[in-house]
Parts: sequence; structure tokens; C-alpha cells
Amino acid sequence: MIRRQAESAIDGGFAVAMLGARMHYAVPLELFRRGRLRLLFTDFFLPWRWSLWGTRALRHSPVSVVPRMVSRSAPLPLDRVRANYWLGLRYWWALRRVRSDEEHIAAYVAYAEKFLHWASRGWSGEGQGVYVFNTAGLELLEMAARSGKVGVLEQTSASHEVEVTLIQQAAARYPGWGTPPAIGPERAAYMAREREEWQRASCIVCPSGFVKRSLTECGVPEDKLATVPYGVTVGAPRGVGLARRRRRPPRALFVGHVSLRKGAPLLYEAARRLKGAPVEFRAVGRLAVTEYGQRRLADFVDLIGPVARPRVWDEYLAADLFVFPSFCEGSATVVYEALAAGLPVVTTRNAGSVVRDGVDGFVVEAGDEGLFVERIREIAENDELREWMAGNALARALEFTQERYGDRLIAALSRCTGDRCS
Repeated sequence: MIRRQAESAIDGGFAVAMLGARMHYAVPLELFRRGRLRLLFTDFFLPWRWSLWGTRALRHSPVSVVPRMVSRSAPLPLDRVRANYWLGLRYWWALRRVRSDEEHIAAYVAYAEKFLHWASRGWSGEGQGVYVFNTAGLELLEMAARSGKVGVLEQTSASHEVEVTLIQQAAARYPGWGTPPAIGPERAAYMAREREEWQRASCIVCPSGFVKRSLTECGVPEDKLATVPYGVTVGAPRGVGLARRRRRPPRALFVGHVSLRKGAPLLYEAARRLKGAPVEFRAVGRLAVTEYGQRRLADFVDLIGPVARPRVWDEYLAADLFVFPSFCEGSATVVYEALAAGLPVVTTRNAGSVVRDGVDGFVVEAGDEGLFVERIREIAENDELREWMAGNALARALEFTQERYGDRLIAALSRCTGDRCS
């Protein structure tokens, strides 16, 4: 199947440059399936069969990076992939040594530039153009512009300028939970790089309306932007979990870094205020708040810490509703996964989700503690509402599968290559 697809691939497709394996190589994989992938440039990539074997054999490895490394693969023919393993290992080691946000940004930009310099030597301007990701695509976008080719930029999150502002506001509102980001020389250069990419790109793909608005607030013309929500395909039975809804007390689940940006103080407030209500709170993910925040959360929330991907899915299936009070996202994958697990979701507009307010759950303004708490209470205490929303969530997830994501992506690229992107 893969060989036949490779043989039918259009030579005029896109060269994709990815530092990392975002969304499990969703973009190059969907382009390839539709005959639109010319080459994938990345830092680390294993043959698909090796990855399947390695994932099974090493999933219990005590070295956490090993399962992640062996999962860096996708069902793509190797003649379409160019990987710079040495650069990938050096980049991983550089990130292991950073001690601050500024150092992290500096390391990221340095290796993004190295990666793009290498990729630009491998792409000679053939095909329709390039597809790159924010803050790791400037040099290829410039090369595409000089060659008269299309340069597509995916803005995976809100503009960094907007993100910093939102986190600074959250830090001021919730002192002690995290250090507000400062705009030093490294971060300023990072923001400048992001703005240059917006100018050079022919079209910018945004995963949500929230991301799109963050760019228009920074002066990006709206007719340059396309909104393409993500897709997640999970193999659970459609009816799973509906019978569990009568369990007492219902469980409210959070998945992700437990951090200031993702709304940890609101998670704490909800669990504290609803202590006497029929609902329990559970958080899965790395703790990224101060000791002050960790102590408060531990009093009211079951903090599980990071777990392997198969166990995360088990957590979804054992929950009754999903809570995600983030201050700033692109379009949070965990919300798509929660919908696919049949969980009503209470989240914020800034999470960039596809949740329909009052249908699959509730959507509130970021930082609105009172309404966030009341919406959780409403779902937890009303069995019929919870079951109705659970069914709606499953139906909604079917609109955002991986295949439908690919269809939306190709439609956006077709508009872009036709000199019209909206």
C-alpha cells in the first residue's frame, strides 16, 4: 500500500521541514497519503517496522527518552525522508542542559537555524514549495520566496507576544504559582524571528480561531490565514465509558503539564471549592508549578505525574469529564482525545478547542474562576446532562479524525497554491 502511494506521489508536492515529530508527523503523512509530499526533512526518524518493534520491546525502558525516540516514525517510504540524526542528538543534549526559559529559547533558535541551513542544502527549489513550522522555518521561507515557490507556515500556537502577555497577567493574578516570563534579548530575538516568518510566508495555517486572532492582533493580514483544526484518531469502541457515568463520585480529569500557562491555579480553585460536591479531581502530567502550587494542589487533586501514552488513554476511559483551564494554547490535542473518549469537556476559549459550548461541554473565558467551577459542578451533579454531552462528544470527535484533518489541510493548501488563502 505504502509503495503504491509513493509511486503515485506528485512530483510537484511540498518539502516539509520539521524539527521534531509534531503530532506524530501528521502533516507529512497526510500530504503523502494524498500524493502531495515531495520530501520530509527532520532531525530523527526510524523506519516504520523498526519503530513498531522498538516500541513494543522498549516501552518499559527505565530511560524515559528511549520510548520517545523509537516512536519517532511514521508509515512513510524512506526515499521521501531526510533525517539529520547527529543534529537531533546534539539538540536533545543541548535541551537537557538548559536552566532557564532564555537558555531554552536560545538553544531552540540555534538548532533551528542549523537544521534549516542543512535542509536548505537538500531542497533545490523543486516542487510547489515548502511547509514549515513557526520559529523553525524562516530560512526555507526566504529560499522559497527567492525561488518563486509557495512558502506555507504552520503557526502551532498563539503568537509568542500574546502568549507572554497572557502568562504575565496570570502570574500577576496568581502570585507564587510561577515566574512571569521576562523579555530579554533572547526572547526579543525569538519574537522578531516569528514576525519575519509571518512576512515571508505565502500562507499561514492556524489550528484554531484563537491562534488566528492572536496573529491578526499582531498585524498579520487576515486573508493570509487559514484555520485548520487538528485531527485525532483513537481506537476505542464508540460506546466505551457510557455505562460508567453512574459511578460515584464522578471523576474530573486534567491531562498535560500542570503549569501556570495551562491553568493550574484554576484547577486548584475548582477542586477546593467543590471539595464537598460529588466530584473528584485527578491530574496526569509533569508538575511544572512552584512548590507553593504543588502543595496546594496536592490537598485537593490526585497528582499522578507523567505516564506512558497507553496509560493516558486508560485515564481518559476511567474519567467522567475533562477539565482544561488553559490560558494559552494552539489547539490542545488532549481536548480532541477527551472528546474521542466520550468525555464532556470544560475548557477555555484560549485552549483553541473544537468543543461546542453547551453541547459537548462548556467553554468559558480564560481566568473566569466562578463560571469554570459552576460548569464543572453542573456536569458532575447532573447524570442525564453528563451522558447527553458524552454522546455529543463522541459524535464531535468523528468530525475531527486524522483523515478529516488531512482533507482540511489539503483544501487550505489548494487555496494557497491558487494564490488565495482564507
